[in-house]
Amino acid sequence: MASHLILRRIKAHGICRSFWGGHLRGNLPRHGNWPHRAAVLDRLLHSAHARRRLCPKQIPCGKASKEGSDMSLDIENLTVGYRREPPLLKDVSLHIDPGQIWGLIAPNGAGKTSLMRAIAGDAKPLVCGSLCADGMTPLKPTPYNRFVSYVACDDSALNRSCTARFHLKAASDLWGSRLDPSETARLFELDGFLDKPIRSLSQGMRQQVTIALCYQQDAPYTLLDEPLNALDPLKREMACRNLRDMAHRNCSVFVSSHILSDLNGLCDKVVVFRSGTAVVVPATANMQELFDRCYGGESSHPSTDGNRPPRHLAR
Repeated sequence: MASHLILRRIKAHGICRSFWGGHLRGNLPRHGNWPHRAAVLDRLLHSAHARRRLCPKQIPCGKASKEGSDMSLDIENLTVGYRREPPLLKDVSLHIDPGQIWGLIAPNGAGKTSLMRAIAGDAKPLVCGSLCADGMTPLKPTPYNRFVSYVACDDSALNRSCTARFHLKAASDLWGSRLDPSETARLFELDGFLDKPIRSLSQGMRQQVTIALCYQQDAPYTLLDEPLNALDPLKREMACRNLRDMAHRNCSVFVSSHILSDLNGLCDKVVVFRSGTAVVVPATANMQELFDRCYGGESSHPSTDGNRPPRHLAR
């Protein structure tokens, strides 16, 4: 089935395809009340789980990446932009090894989200370039989406009528995760609202659920777009601790955030934008100082096309 039809069906159900990895292939209903849709999705999840038991190697998880010596996410000469607009970024080349946490810091409007969506295989912001995750490319979207997961942490990956427990089980079944959903709920302190519908949760609680789903799916490469927003200091510390645990399981995590203090000591490498491309710099103990050094006073007034660097970097 064409990818745009799959996307249309999953969007009609209220599920974010970029997060769920394109695993659903059933006929999701376009109409009907939410209990009916949830029942149909539940049957699909059970059938998907049965297929995963028959073919357990079909969907890799982070732990499986240890077995390969050439496992990496390779981005070469990537151009990011949108139709009829100047490119946001050009000639982006990155090599992401398993077990690393990468930070992405840049002013608003510079192209952080567009770059992450392009790396996840979204064709809309991707103009040209090469993407390869453990030998898989977006030309075969289903295998590629099983390696690379992009999550916009604005609760768009959540079904407002379903519970946090349902989401954790769905992520476990669809991604073939080896992790126990109940243990994930404990690590992310979800027990107090595990059986409440998403629509009844606060923004911070929804953020906890979203990050817990990323942890539960155990994808080899996870792209998180501002995952620490709306979390109180204790919950941000808990989230950072669990992100480091994902790296210890040999998963790679790509994090963008405007809360720079939370990236201190978290990242192994940092990506900044310079002269219209992405540049990898060593992680520092003071991300705010790195941000000021890279963007200076221009940070509050980014260029409209995200392509002009600050004057002191353009030399």
